[in-house]
Amino acid sequence: MKKILFLMVAAALAIVGCSQKQKSISDMTPMEKEVYVDSLVNVASGIDGVTLRENRKNALEILRKEYPNLENRWKRMEECINNMELYSE
Repeated sequence: MKKILFLMVAAALAIVGCSQKQKSISDMTPMEKEVYVDSLVNVASGIDGVTLRENRKNALEILRKEYPNLENRWKRMEECINNMELYSE
């Protein structure tokens, strides 16, 4: 099930990334936005497997820009990234 979900996310990101005109998150359909944000959370939290620290930080920065009202959560996630730990609430 996880592999299928991961492949779906990867395919969706590939489709979005291959378009010549980059969409902002606000221009995405609700389904595209959900898949994109879920993939960012998976990368930033480390639950998608072995991920480079820099990739996790980049995903976190995108999340911070899109959802600034969740700063307490992002601070805790950043601590986990710096310690190379999985994020859990």
